[in-house]
Amino acid sequence: KLHPIWQDLESPLDIEQATIRALLLVQRYPLTSSPVAGIRTCEKCPLCKSEPETLTHFLLHCQPLQDVRDKFLPRILNTCKEYGISVDPDSIIKIILDPTHLPYKNQNHDEICRKFLYKIHTVRSVKLGGEAGYSKISKL
Repeated sequence: KLHPIWQDLESPLDIEQATIRALLLVQRYPLTSSPVAGIRTCEKCPLCKSEPETLTHFLLHCQPLQDVRDKFLPRILNTCKEYGISVDPDSIIKIILDPTHLPYKNQNHDEICRKFLYKIHTVRSVKLGGEAGYSKISKL
């Protein structure tokens, strides 16, 4: 059965966004604390250098990515409140990465989360001096 993150995709951009989401979901996105990061000289976040670049740090705390969060997280948090989902970091990350954690299918929430993940990935990639698209990650 097709996982919900691959459903209702209409354009190549939708597919690229879902690919970033899938990499994050299955822990194959190359964060510095990730097993796919390769040889690591330091596990600190390469953007803020304040703490390890974990999934939680990347999605919710890294200061250089705050502008992206400011644009998307209020809408994601509203969905949490609407469905009575806790707004602790683990719950927020679960509903961002995997729409099956919502009690009902919500196409708008799914699209917002997909765009958030892609935008935060793109901004991170550009700030690190790389390409913005998936093609850079697919070479790893």
